[in-house]
Amino acid sequence: MKPQTIKVLPEEEYGYILVMSSDLMKSKINVDERFDTNIIEKFEQEQIDDKFIMRWTAILNMSKVNITEGILRAKDIYKRAQSGLIYTPYAFGNTGLLVLFTDYGAFDIISTPPTTLTTAYLWYKNIQCKQDYIVVCTYSPVSQKLFGLQDIIVPSVIMTDDYELPPLSVSKINNGIETIRDAIVRNRCLER
Repeated sequence: MKPQTIKVLPEEEYGYILVMSSDLMKSKINVDERFDTNIIEKFEQEQIDDKFIMRWTAILNMSKVNITEGILRAKDIYKRAQSGLIYTPYAFGNTGLLVLFTDYGAFDIISTPPTTLTTAYLWYKNIQCKQDYIVVCTYSPVSQKLFGLQDIIVPSVIMTDDYELPPLSVSKINNGIETIRDAIVRNRCLER
C-alpha cells in the first residue's frame, strides 16, 4: 500500500492524516535515524476498552525556532511535546489499526516528525503484534481535535518532570478512532 493522505476534518485547513502499511512504516524507521528514546520524560500505558494506548512526553528546545526580536521567554524556548500511539486490534475485521499521534509539528507529506518516528520505533522494537494492521499518523491540530489532547501544564520550574499527563477522554478516543476508520473505509485505503 502506498502512503495516502486523507482529509478527516473537513472544517480544518490542516485536517489530514497519513495512512500507510505497517511494513512501510517499519522500513521508514529502519532508514530514518531521527528518533531518540532518551528524550522521553514521562511515559504512560493504559487499556481503554479493546484499545492499547501508550503516551510519552519530551521537552524540546525550540530556541532556534523562536528567537524573535531578541526576546526569549521560557515558553518560547521549551515545549513539551506529547506523542504516543493507539492500537485497536479489530478495527477492520481481522485487520488492526495503529494510530501514531503527536501534538508536535504539522502535517507534511515529505517528512515525518521525530516524535512520530520515536513512537514508531518504540512500537516496532518493543510491542509490535503479528496481526495485520494499517498505520495512521496524526499531527497537530488533528491529534488534539480527534483525541482531545490537552496542553501539558508544568509547574514554574522549567527543568522538571514533576507534572501529570492530562487525562484522556474515553469517548474522544473512541470517536477519534471511529472517524479515522470511517475515512479509511470511505477512501478505500484498505485495497492493495
